Amino acid sequence: DGGGVLYHRKDPLEIAALVDAVVADAGLRERIVESQDAALGRLLAKDFGGMLLGYVERALHSQRRATAPVTFDFWDQVRLAEQLEELRLYRPAAYQALPKEPGPGARGSGFEEPRATTPQVPDPGPGPRVPSPEHAGPEAPPQ
Repeated sequence: DGGGVLYHRKDPLEIAALVDAVVADAGLRERIVESQDAALGRLLAKDFGGMLLGYVERALHSQRRATAPVTFDFWDQVRLAEQLEELRLYRPAAYQALPKEPGPGARGSGFEEPRATTPQVPDPGPGPRVPSPEHAGPEAPPQ
């Protein structure tokens, strides 16, 4: 509930045109001041004390919300977080001295990338050996 000039975009050219229109037109300027005076009159007529008391009464008579669950060490965690934040703000080199976080596959990271393995060929045991295809040729042992 107000009076004045309302604009929606912060375009400097549009704002300059609005200011120019208000400065150049005395009738427009007078209507703006009258609407502002009317808005001030409506504002002064409101009973803000009564309105505030009404809000307080409504809050006092409304149903209370259930207590939020909080862990037993909540305030200890808050204090520790505040201490860490103070260190971060006033002693940033302390964080630079920490070891870098290990990446995936690094020892101690908790995650290991799968390793490539060579397939295990079972030992056929004693008996005649059949040459593999890559050994087939003149050097292959006789059968």
